[in-house]
Amino acid sequence: TKLIEEQLKIGTTVLVISHDFEFLANTVSKLWVMGDGKIETVLDMSESNKFLILDKMRGGRELVR
Repeated sequence: TKLIEEQLKIGTTVLVISHDFEFLANTVSKLWVMGDGKIETVLDMSESNKFLILDKMRGGRELVR
């Protein structure tokens, strides 16, 4: 995490592949959710809520309310 944060501070784009929701929620600015080798959705972490993100990561197609 420290190395990623250091790179982000100097403006480096970092690609992270992970299923660790807590890590992603605390580290990334955009989340690209993939399924079957395709991008399903792209979420801006500053605008998205945790329920929506978890739903998309689990393959949900509907918004969680």
